[in-house]
Amino acid sequence: MQLVICAIYSMSMWIFSAYAMQTHTQTRWKPEELLVYAQENDLRLPKYNYTIQQNGKNVLQARSTLNHHGACFDPEDPISKSFMADIADHRARKTSTSISTCVLEIGCGMGLLAKKVLASSAIRYDGNEPDYDNFYYVGLDLSKEHLAIATQEIAKFKKHEDFFMGVWDPYEGKFPYVSFGEETFTHIGAFHVGHFWTDEECIQSLKTFESLLMPDGKAYILMGNPHTQVYGPIPSLIYDVRKFFGTEFAGYVEDVPKIAEQLATMGLVPKEQIESPTFKEQIADHYLFVTPEDLCSLVKKHTALNIVYSGTINMHQGDKIMVHTGVIVKKESNYTVTDYLNSKK
Repeated sequence: MQLVICAIYSMSMWIFSAYAMQTHTQTRWKPEELLVYAQENDLRLPKYNYTIQQNGKNVLQARSTLNHHGACFDPEDPISKSFMADIADHRARKTSTSISTCVLEIGCGMGLLAKKVLASSAIRYDGNEPDYDNFYYVGLDLSKEHLAIATQEIAKFKKHEDFFMGVWDPYEGKFPYVSFGEETFTHIGAFHVGHFWTDEECIQSLKTFESLLMPDGKAYILMGNPHTQVYGPIPSLIYDVRKFFGTEFAGYVEDVPKIAEQLATMGLVPKEQIESPTFKEQIADHYLFVTPEDLCSLVKKHTALNIVYSGTINMHQGDKIMVHTGVIVKKESNYTVTDYLNSKK
């Protein structure tokens, strides 16, 4: 009997170890390797395939991701602009004794935001060559192909080889299942990726922000809002019903294709919409939509981070309104171990 128990225990520990290894892995690529990979596979930045408007003007252009489940947006929304401005300001205040600027962009895609941040955050002294000392930019993405294209785009700064080789640090992996050191980053950006999280991953992501941020560091989050019109009425219908019954993650939609079929049968969603090849190709298995109030509530419940900003951002995609939830959180300079432990309760 003892042998059986020991065997079961050993097996369970092996399974646990394998699970831990599987869910906390990432691959760090050298930029040179990705350039070769891009050339061998004929990878290049795709053309824009749709435009988003605000006040009648084209303000945001996007390219479909290579798996067609999302889009890589130009960083022209207010949260992305605030992210870029804060990094540039942090760099401008650089002194020989100041802390390094360490950035993590989650779901960096094809490098559209990274390229702009890196281009605008160089420091120039008396008209001399740009200085990129003490500046590190980690780009994390699920797709090696995306990282290769991002590296191609960033490599266009050929004048400054030290900048390219020393600053851009591409990783292949999924957040929050990554291993970086605690208090590593001054800035974390998560733009247009949160709606792919599960409810548990959302909580874990917020906790991981708290762990990874240095004191005075900020995390910038832009994710889908349930009242967006781009995905049709499905997110809003589900959210409103679940919110009425007090569900914490009212905007978490599991098994999207099945729910879409059910709503179509009830006449709540046009049947032709869910039967279209585009819908079937581009739809993900699950989506997470949150309002600013929802996200702020989760931040307060699961972390000791302070909320700097929260709000909705409305833009037009054709005749439909794309609604995003934007939240900026900060790890205060007087953050203590006690704060960290309390946030884990």
